[in-house]
Amino acid sequence: EAEGVVCFHHRHGYRHGVSDIYFTVRMRAAEDAQAIPDGSELLAAEWMPLEEAQAHEDVMEFNKIILAMAKGPILKPRWGRHGSVRSDHFLYAP
Repeated sequence: EAEGVVCFHHRHGYRHGVSDIYFTVRMRAAEDAQAIPDGSELLAAEWMPLEEAQAHEDVMEFNKIILAMAKGPILKPRWGRHGSVRSDHFLYAP
């Protein structure tokens, strides 16, 4: 279940000379959820606590920053109205 947007990141002229934009959404897994990797993209996948992922040597520094942000306030959709609001501020970084 999606809880809200943690952040978005936009880079110009990144890999292969093209721009990219990433949205990171904090989600809550169902009690019986299983990590099932797509064999064409990943060799393995597993659930782990945020703290463990942040300390893991195979996790890139950029991803560790995103994991740290996942613990903080998120942008929550306000359905039926224009825009979104975060739980404690209006659309600006803490």
